Amino acid sequence: MKHAIRFVCLLVAGFAFLTFTFSRADEEVRDRLQTAKKQDDPRQRPTGATKDASGPVGHVQDAPKSTGPVTKPADAPKVGGTVAPKADPKKTAPTKFVQLLKDKAGKPLYLQTAVVRYVSAKGDSDLVVDLVGVVHVADRKYYNKLNKLFEDYDSVLFELVMPKGTKVPKGGKKGSSNPLSMLQDIMTLVLQLDLQTKCIDYTCTNFVHADLSPQEMADLIAKRGDNALSLTLSIAADILREQNKMADKVGANAGQSLPDPFKLLLDPQAPSKLKAMMAEQMEQMADGTGLGKTLNQLLIDDRNAACMKVFDKQVAAGKKKIAIFYGAAHMPDFERRLIQDHGMKRQSVQWYDAWDLEPRQVNVLDLLKYLN
Repeated sequence: MKHAIRFVCLLVAGFAFLTFTFSRADEEVRDRLQTAKKQDDPRQRPTGATKDASGPVGHVQDAPKSTGPVTKPADAPKVGGTVAPKADPKKTAPTKFVQLLKDKAGKPLYLQTAVVRYVSAKGDSDLVVDLVGVVHVADRKYYNKLNKLFEDYDSVLFELVMPKGTKVPKGGKKGSSNPLSMLQDIMTLVLQLDLQTKCIDYTCTNFVHADLSPQEMADLIAKRGDNALSLTLSIAADILREQNKMADKVGANAGQSLPDPFKLLLDPQAPSKLKAMMAEQMEQMADGTGLGKTLNQLLIDDRNAACMKVFDKQVAAGKKKIAIFYGAAHMPDFERRLIQDHGMKRQSVQWYDAWDLEPRQVNVLDLLKYLN
């Protein structure tokens, strides 16, 4: 039973990382297609530097320094030129894009995500690229800070598998009967978090869709010789492998206690405890390796490659300050591409508090009212 709890947390953590790919936004944007032709001019947003945009959300100074120095993103140096030679990836240790900040006693305080800056390894380009890793359900103030941060970029390349030219509505749609939307609502209610699609303003003029369309994703799947059956079997096999790996880790850490599942049902702080367990799983999954080969190819490799094609077009168009705004699980692969293929190096890391893990009680009546 306790092993099952760990596995459920792993699956839910993966859900929090990756379901944004096919989130309620896809439903919302279809509703907006009928009125797209009558759409008002998009709201203008400044792209100049702002001091507040680069500031940390919470405990930057207390964060581990294993990923390099912490500096303000607005402080990137200006260098000349446009073409950078390839950097040696062996000289750069992989960056951590998600971390669990704990106090001295080991108590979890915050789940944090990183904004990591990259510049030319040789200093002959003034291109600045920030990898803005995100979790798709988080505290509202976390998304508010990101909205402010995004004002400072020439282009913000964002993820969402949707038809080309579709507009993402602002604020999200309420009262949806879509099962996935209902599941997301329940999760945010229990965990006391907000949805990314409700809080991030995708109507900003510097936002650029940089992801596959559903048809493009289907074409890539077919090109590899896969269909629904082969994908299902491959994903199921990957899940079993990951479960076996997790069981081995549980055996290696047998001394670590897990909450009794029956006591958890009666505990008024059960949602907070579940949230802390999920945060630990999300930290472990942040490098994308826990997804399995099939999902990694489908959700990470294919889509990151599509994003980098849009990135190259933005650079060719003269954009000098670009943010890649994707789920944190995508970021290790993006970092590899920037270093190996674009001759860039990591310059700085800035941590943002995504989840406040302070124990709180959740009113179960609110959940029951929603279910009714």
